[in-house]
Amino acid sequence: MKRISKEKYFVLYPHYFDRKAPRSLGRRVPYNLATDFPSKDRVVSVLKSLNLKFEIQDNVAYPRVPTKKSFRVIVFSSGRKQQTIKLISSKLKEFSRDNKT
Repeated sequence: MKRISKEKYFVLYPHYFDRKAPRSLGRRVPYNLATDFPSKDRVVSVLKSLNLKFEIQDNVAYPRVPTKKSFRVIVFSSGRKQQTIKLISSKLKEFSRDNKT
């Protein structure tokens, strides 16, 4: 893979946050923090609210589900990936809760 930047980065897929996906198919957060398959707009708004530098890549498949094309997010951060995933998932949960009311 061609190096995108000299900054430290990691790749996030929406499957990490999908409530319907079992852990064996890529969900990375506990069920109580998971949401329905997050849209690109929701993920972008959450990342902007967290002041994270990121890049969106469209029309890519998550390696564990190669038949379903969606998007992925490249997050430039020096933090830990799992901590960032949990932070994003809690914000996604808040965002979905706010939009339901």
